[in-house]
Amino acid sequence: DLDKILALSNATRASSNEAFANPVASPSQVLAEDACWRSCELAQAVRPIVEHRLLPYLRFALACPALVVGQALIRRYSSRGKRHHQVHTDHQALGTAVVDLTPQPGSGLCVAGHPDAPDSDRSSFFVPFESPGDIA
Repeated sequence: DLDKILALSNATRASSNEAFANPVASPSQVLAEDACWRSCELAQAVRPIVEHRLLPYLRFALACPALVVGQALIRRYSSRGKRHHQVHTDHQALGTAVVDLTPQPGSGLCVAGHPDAPDSDRSSFFVPFESPGDIA
C-alpha cells in the first residue's frame, strides 16, 4: 500500500491550496474535504486505509461514532526546502492523524492536548517516526 501511495504522490502535482488556514506552508495534495473524497487515483488509494483502518480506531479512541474525515492530504517536505514548521494545533479538528511515508532521522510529531483542556489533559509528548507508515 505505502509503495503505491508514495509512487502516486510523486507522480501527482502538489499545490498549497488547503481548505483550512494552516501555518504549514509546504506543497500538499488535498485528497478529501468535508467527508468527500476526490476521484483521483491517489485519493482512491489512500481512502480505504483511512476509512477502514484509521477512522474506526479514531471513532473508538475519541468516543465519537459519527466522526468523519474533515480533510485528508499528503504534504511534501523536500530535502532542499522547509523540513519543519512552527508548533501549531489543528484547532478545527477533533483529532489529527499523521502518517510518515519517508521518515528521516529525528522525524516525528509533537502531540499535545487541546489548549482549553484541563491541565491534566494538556501534556505534550514527541512521537518518533522510524518506519514508513508510522502513524501518530
